Amino acid sequence: MQIHKHIDFQVPGWGEYSQGPTTGSSALLTQSDSASFPDRPSRDGIGLDVAMSVGDEGSYLTHDLGAEQSALHVRLLLNPQGVSGGSITLLAGLDGADVESMRVSLDADSGDLFVWFAGGTTLSASFGTGILWHCVEVAVDTVADQADLWINGVPADQVNAGLSAATIQTIRLGAVHKDTNVTGSLYLDEVVFADSYIGPVIVAPGESHAGDPAHWLVVYNSADPDAGAWAEAYRLARSIPYANLLGLALPTAEIISTSQYADLVTRVDAYLSLNQLDGQIMGVLLGYRVPGYIDSIGGGIYESVPAQMQTASTTLGPALNTLASPASYERLTTPDLAGKRMTARIDGPDLATAIQLIDRATAICETRLSADDALFYFDPFVGDGAVYQSAFNDMIDWITGNGGMQTRLNIVLSGDPGGNEDAGFETVSGDGLFWGWSLTLPDADIFTAPAGRRALCGQVYLDGASATTLRSMSPGNWADIPLAAGYAAVVASSRNSPVFWIPDAGALFDTLTLGWTLTEAWFVAQPVIRGGFYLVGDPLMTIGMPRTGTEVFGPLESLKDLDTDSPAFILPESVRELDLFSAAPAEDQEAVYVVRHTDEMGRAESSPTSIRITHVDGQSLMPPAMPVWPDAAGWMADVEEGQIRLLTCWAGPIAGMRVGSVELMGQLEGGAEVVTAQAAINPRDDYVLVIEPLPPVRTRYRWRVTSPDGVVEYTDWSEYIDPASEPASSLQQIGASY
Repeated sequence: MQIHKHIDFQVPGWGEYSQGPTTGSSALLTQSDSASFPDRPSRDGIGLDVAMSVGDEGSYLTHDLGAEQSALHVRLLLNPQGVSGGSITLLAGLDGADVESMRVSLDADSGDLFVWFAGGTTLSASFGTGILWHCVEVAVDTVADQADLWINGVPADQVNAGLSAATIQTIRLGAVHKDTNVTGSLYLDEVVFADSYIGPVIVAPGESHAGDPAHWLVVYNSADPDAGAWAEAYRLARSIPYANLLGLALPTAEIISTSQYADLVTRVDAYLSLNQLDGQIMGVLLGYRVPGYIDSIGGGIYESVPAQMQTASTTLGPALNTLASPASYERLTTPDLAGKRMTARIDGPDLATAIQLIDRATAICETRLSADDALFYFDPFVGDGAVYQSAFNDMIDWITGNGGMQTRLNIVLSGDPGGNEDAGFETVSGDGLFWGWSLTLPDADIFTAPAGRRALCGQVYLDGASATTLRSMSPGNWADIPLAAGYAAVVASSRNSPVFWIPDAGALFDTLTLGWTLTEAWFVAQPVIRGGFYLVGDPLMTIGMPRTGTEVFGPLESLKDLDTDSPAFILPESVRELDLFSAAPAEDQEAVYVVRHTDEMGRAESSPTSIRITHVDGQSLMPPAMPVWPDAAGWMADVEEGQIRLLTCWAGPIAGMRVGSVELMGQLEGGAEVVTAQAAINPRDDYVLVIEPLPPVRTRYRWRVTSPDGVVEYTDWSEYIDPASEPASSLQQIGASY
């Protein structure tokens, strides 16, 4: 493609443009940063504000292309939302003799666009309502006798007719002509002239993963008058580039045929290919009034459109997800997906409900869940059949193990983890997360007050169609009941599914805890894509798990083994007691644990607490804190005047050292160890002193410290004390007289 000219109105005097008649004009042209297209490569650009008042006088800028163009593409960015009252000619093309050969006009009331060429050939399209900015591109080829019109990167109209008179040398831009009653302002920006297709302004992603909005395509149904308003609301909420909004005129019914589904996929792929987005898009969000189900099975059971669009295939059917449940969690990139897509759907009974899902997601994104206002309800029980055993055990292992701890939420189980019963919740309240699998439809009153900060509800329904609409005003399935109760997102199913299709709850919540977006987490949780399960809600929503709480590291052989990035447990702030039995060392063995508190920002305290745990007779007990002296084998005892002074010291008062008793143990050389003395303890002291007579033979000593729970610890042995090598125990006075 050869670019003849790119005009963005940033230079005073309009660059190479000259200004048309303005005296007494009812159309005023002004350079304005408020008229700038939001997705400009340079955010400080200047657009053209075309302000109109009552009257039929126009005002325009003129640009000379230098010679008549037999093949020309003209693309301009247009925001017409502020005008009404009739028709405006935005752009006119003149030939070398200054005879008008093309005219692009907008009906400000209907949103219809018309293109007229000399000779009477016309093109037309409609903007619809809601979307603020539009990319309008007109192409004329006077040799091939073909003219084309694209609106927002989508082919809108084409004609093959005699166009020999439509050569263009001069362009007039602004309000070239206007109806008398047209008033208000419209904005124009980034006019481009070229000899081949130009397309919308593409915004390159700043991040390689699907958390970047530029990696997402948002499809909305332009056949519905409210769909554009929904798309604009989502664009503003998530900073979606305009080029990533795709409006297609689709069936307004929620259920479509297989041929209609194939047409939808083909048109999406055509848009991505035409606008060179196919190597950039990682996910597709199906927005307001886009069909959600495919009638291909019969009997009221449907394939899910968002599930099937996880690949570009128009042939329906499941596929194994080779990226599911990874051994290590690394956010996926476009090459990783290798043609697969992340998908989600947002719809509802009306526009307000669909926009409400955007607002709920925003509220969840802005503030972390709290262990006090968002319980985690977990319901993995679905009978005791062997066919369910593996999936049942996987869920239980995750929720009762480190995975469940990582969320730092208070977890409510529907039954005994050690059992295998078919359990469930009659009511749910104070909930932020819900995850379960079931063979039955829900009670419409399951979600009760008070509601928690309801973020995600996943009920994997295995046996038949649980969700066949998102548009009913009377909720009745596992998709719309939790949405009606206030959830921001749900996992739903539209057909029966085998057990091995069940999503991996561990992968889902582990990656959410790591800060991945909802759809990234959902994708790696699916062992099978293009199945019956699909996601409803904002794909870019993140669910911040609580950071406030307690991190526990261990068991460790010593503090030198501490890895501060790998806690064994992460407990909610509300948990005040810790049972380390499940992570206890082996019987009669001892291990070190480190306990560290984190605040609401996830910042760890600078002085963590270390404790030791021993495993005795099936109990996890804390041994007493050991003395800091003696600190090594072969320590020396103090011998004075035929007595031994044996001292042991702690790092602080004994009252805080979990010490129940202190005994001095002695061992004559070659003999058995015996208790030499029961030491007296003053809790306010940080030492214990025992004075013993010098032993008759070589003897060594050590201290035995016992906790209040009966856990016994020993210091190292002292060096041997040999009475034969000690000096005389007293001095003999000679010559004394009285």
